[in-house]
Amino acid sequence: MTYLEGSKVARFAYQGCTYMMGTAISADGARYVSGNLQWWTKGNTAFLATLNPDKILHRDCLAR
Repeated sequence: MTYLEGSKVARFAYQGCTYMMGTAISADGARYVSGNLQWWTKGNTAFLATLNPDKILHRDCLAR
């Protein structure tokens, strides 16, 4: 994950594809969305999930 434009955009590679994810509304932490994928972060942890239906693909991701 690479954050661009002051964290308004995130570039993310997953399963051989690169996604440009824009910020989305979040009650807590930061949330980025592109197509059917969403990336949620709070502090040093994050997870990747689909939007519809909501399915977690990777959890407990840690920032380095």
